[in-house]
Amino acid sequence: MNTEILKNVILASPSSLPLAVVLYYPRALAQLRTAKNCCFPKQWEGFQGGLGGVNAGGQGQAVQIVTKIAFDAVGRRVFTYTNSTTAAGMSSTKLIQDFNTNTMYVIDVLKRICQKTKPTALFNNGCVPDDAKQVFDMTIGAGSETLQAKIYTMRLQQASSLLNITLSVTEKQCVPVGETMVGSVNNVKMVMSMQYFDITLGIKDPSVFTPPAFCKQTGDLRTQNQKLTKGKFRTRALNMQQGLPKAEIPS
Repeated sequence: MNTEILKNVILASPSSLPLAVVLYYPRALAQLRTAKNCCFPKQWEGFQGGLGGVNAGGQGQAVQIVTKIAFDAVGRRVFTYTNSTTAAGMSSTKLIQDFNTNTMYVIDVLKRICQKTKPTALFNNGCVPDDAKQVFDMTIGAGSETLQAKIYTMRLQQASSLLNITLSVTEKQCVPVGETMVGSVNNVKMVMSMQYFDITLGIKDPSVFTPPAFCKQTGDLRTQNQKLTKGKFRTRALNMQQGLPKAEIPS
């Protein structure tokens, strides 16, 4: 499996793999921030690191994902910058979604190609879905250094996707701690385990929601897709016996 297949799986996923599944869970899209379960902070930035595997067409591949996230429920904007690494190489993708203008930019960082289109889902206020089941509470750490968290489970089922999802958040502020996904997206089997780290409240750098200058020269999505099929991905040659390289953290 090459990085192009992995990239397509990530972008086509209802949960947009690198981003918290809560933000794209279909039955949560219409929920207000007075939802039954807790809601993420209105504005936050942080990182998500994940490790798992995908299987498409009988070809299995391990994958490492590191994502920088900026979520803004006030401005109705979402930004992610994901580095995905497999034995075939690495891909870097930025996703900028502005739901006020109904605009989404999908940016291939390595190839400097920008696709401008519309968001694939409605904006989500960042609340744990009402139909998610809280299964138990847990304590992370020991002694005087502990963190209380809640564990939720949910099931996402659509025409070609079926995912069993477990999400953990902090007890008081509903800050995401980790999530796991097991199942298939667009008939691609997968298992992913992801953790969040270095989360801060507020948006320190609003410029992440502004697309780079070369995006202004982009055409429509069809034209950019044609360009994508003509080019070759810049990838790192890796020795399978050496395993996966350390994923780089987006800056």
